[in-house]
Amino acid sequence: MVSERRWHPEESAPGGSAIGELFLKLLTQGINELSEPELLVRETAQNSWDARKQSLRRSTPMSFRVSDLAVASDVRDELKAFFSEAAEFGPGRRRPDDPTVLRELWERLCGVDPSVLYVRDEGTEGLGGPTNARDAVPDGVIDRYVRFLLNIGQANTDPEAGGSYGLGRSVFWRMSTCQTVVVYTRYLEGGAYRARLIGSSIGGSFVRAGVNYTGRHWWSDGENGRPFEGPKAEEWARRLGFELYEGDTTGTTVMVIAPSTPGGSRDLATALVKSIEYHLWPKYVYLPGRASAESMRFEVLHDSNTFEPRNVPEIYASPLGNHVRAFELGRTNTAQSGPFRFSTMLDHDFRGVDLRTIGRLSVMQMTRRVDETSAAGTAPDLDPDEDSHDFTSVIEARFADLANTVALMRTPELIVGYKRIKNVDHDVVRAGVFKASEQANGHLRRCESATHTEWSPTVPRDDDDGKIPKRVAKAFEKRFVEQFEAWFPKPVEPTAAPTSKLNVEQLSARFGKLVDHLLPGRGIVAKSEDSDRIFAPPRPRGISPKVKFVGLEEHHGELVNVWRVDFVHRGAMNLELEVLLRVDSNQTERPVVRSGGRPAILSVEGYVGPRLDVIGEADWNFAKRFPVGKIDANTSKVSYEFDPDKDGASDLMMGLTVKALYEEGTTPVLAVTVEPIAEDWSRRLGR
Repeated sequence: MVSERRWHPEESAPGGSAIGELFLKLLTQGINELSEPELLVRETAQNSWDARKQSLRRSTPMSFRVSDLAVASDVRDELKAFFSEAAEFGPGRRRPDDPTVLRELWERLCGVDPSVLYVRDEGTEGLGGPTNARDAVPDGVIDRYVRFLLNIGQANTDPEAGGSYGLGRSVFWRMSTCQTVVVYTRYLEGGAYRARLIGSSIGGSFVRAGVNYTGRHWWSDGENGRPFEGPKAEEWARRLGFELYEGDTTGTTVMVIAPSTPGGSRDLATALVKSIEYHLWPKYVYLPGRASAESMRFEVLHDSNTFEPRNVPEIYASPLGNHVRAFELGRTNTAQSGPFRFSTMLDHDFRGVDLRTIGRLSVMQMTRRVDETSAAGTAPDLDPDEDSHDFTSVIEARFADLANTVALMRTPELIVGYKRIKNVDHDVVRAGVFKASEQANGHLRRCESATHTEWSPTVPRDDDDGKIPKRVAKAFEKRFVEQFEAWFPKPVEPTAAPTSKLNVEQLSARFGKLVDHLLPGRGIVAKSEDSDRIFAPPRPRGISPKVKFVGLEEHHGELVNVWRVDFVHRGAMNLELEVLLRVDSNQTERPVVRSGGRPAILSVEGYVGPRLDVIGEADWNFAKRFPVGKIDANTSKVSYEFDPDKDGASDLMMGLTVKALYEEGTTPVLAVTVEPIAEDWSRRLGR
């Protein structure tokens, strides 16, 4: 039989306290730039990672379970029993001195379609230690319970920890529309496994029967924040729908009562999955060589459905794909300087300080797809605090604005934020990762706001302890800009015709060794600077396709080389187009075929037909409606019959986009041949 619990409002101390007001300020101060689901996944993952058992030999699992109480009606009934004393402040009673938070709690439990959210971790230490903030902490014991529930702003002195002052736990109460949670935990202490459970509501201060109260409310069988313990705690956990910890499993689960769901509970679950992908991907994506204990596992459940964030290889095809590739590149600890991969250490001379390396910066440069509409700064301007937007729309807007950003992270490999890359050419997209060095990690941590979203030299105090962190943050900003200017110098304005040597050098500077070579009267082929061999078979005069290597882009999670082929011919003719891909380093003249017989050339698409009067962006978009079609993998040829009478024009125009799979360590060469069909050419020559 579960013992009868009591409602315990916290009285103000004789010396004064306003713990409720302080906590409420933490719920809203400095965190308006992120939505509730984003804050929740960031802060809870950070807390769980900091509390993981050092002896754990597997990944740290976390789950977020959204449960509709209209379906789990038995849980709703048990919640009403658990918080039964809040009914005193429900509808029909509204006195000025009543605690508003308890009225809101009861209204939510009795409302239409309420829900609860369980946030659970495993393999963490649990909330052990004293349950009274005044009690001394025994040797060898960490006061995790007191830190989590009783003390606010207690500094975390572990330099490897993600959180600095433990303020992230306030997100549980922020997520609740009635600022109420139930905490269930299991921990190992004194050689025995122990369980605890307590309810907590936080509101404004109030007066009752002539006594001042802080605004904090405890729900248990003990005063001053003492929880249910042992079998009582586990019985209440079972009744309230918690998944019990059994065997040698330890951890903490927090139930958020009536979480904010402006778009419904399904929208909340979807937003949680997307928030995990956006903010936590470095902790869970598969990385070759990374031990399981260095990673985390996440899942989101909504009633009977289970969702997992995208992992390798699916995540490669998402807007985060190139950030993941840059992360993988950085973990190799090798310097790269193009043409598509860039990686280096950012060093700085901190005179008088035993610190030189700030961290490693790694960047992928890709080609912006012709049909890509998202660009830096064009994402919808959504306010995460406006209820007119659902949570999913807010996080999807962030995904749409990921182009040309660098993910900033510290030692736990948790993302601090995404830093915008400036002065990027319109036809390329860059994505990168910066990871702080072990020496700079603690200093940059001191430069983070309470929500860990940026590094700012204005955060540390202006005292001796804050001087070095300020210098490190300023040095990072300076070296970040300098390195991008070194890798990607601003192009020189053209002073000659488009086929001049100057423009070839500009293209070479942008894409490394891959350049365009113009052969008047014979067409253009893309080749390597390291090779003198040019594959350009002779062709009749006047048939000269221009082949331009554009760069790399992403295609269903794989890297793809992209060329643009332009051709204008005065006069009508039937023609045969041959597109041949070779590997220049081997001087081969055969189409490259990957293992399993998969052709290297993926597609040749675009427009072949009557010449458009104006060759511009609008016309190119129009032309894309007329696809040439997939190239024949066996012959590498596409034929086109041009009928001037039918097409209503005498000039022929071709604008193609050729895509071929990118092979690491090779320099691809695209040779394009346009030949008139033999009998048609003979007829035109009068033979």
